[in-house]
Amino acid sequence: MFGGCDNEANSFLLVPEPHTKTVHVILSAPAIKLATPFRSNAHHITMELPPGIIYIVSCLPRLLFPPAIVYGLNRICDFAFGISLPGWSQIPAYVVSFPVVFTFSVVIANYLDRRQAAMHGAVLPPKFPSRWPGSLDVLAALIQDFKIGYMGMLLNNFTFPY
Repeated sequence: MFGGCDNEANSFLLVPEPHTKTVHVILSAPAIKLATPFRSNAHHITMELPPGIIYIVSCLPRLLFPPAIVYGLNRICDFAFGISLPGWSQIPAYVVSFPVVFTFSVVIANYLDRRQAAMHGAVLPPKFPSRWPGSLDVLAALIQDFKIGYMGMLLNNFTFPY
């Protein structure tokens, strides 16, 4: 017996299981009566979940998908080939999985847009020329133009030949 209470209304016994961290709770008859829900013909009041909790739950699949892919691949490689990521490299792999999945989703979306346009005989508008992935050079130039005060100068230079 690990602990307990001998009160008539709340009699219980905590029994730890050897070599594990589990504890069994044994309730006596008076405590079981108190633990059962009270049922009556009264009206039940129901409350809806707040919108914040609903939003967080709806975002969980997108947040858990990239690390789940890394974990699954690590387990598959460990099971199939006997090779797994060392402990120190697992956290960086989980962190890097977010931009990799984002980049992959952007590439797939661009491919699907081009394919849909070709199926309908449409022509996609020209893209802003960029040398870096994700147009980071264009973003840096736009920030620099914003600091100088000529926010539309880069766009003006791009549209000048047309």
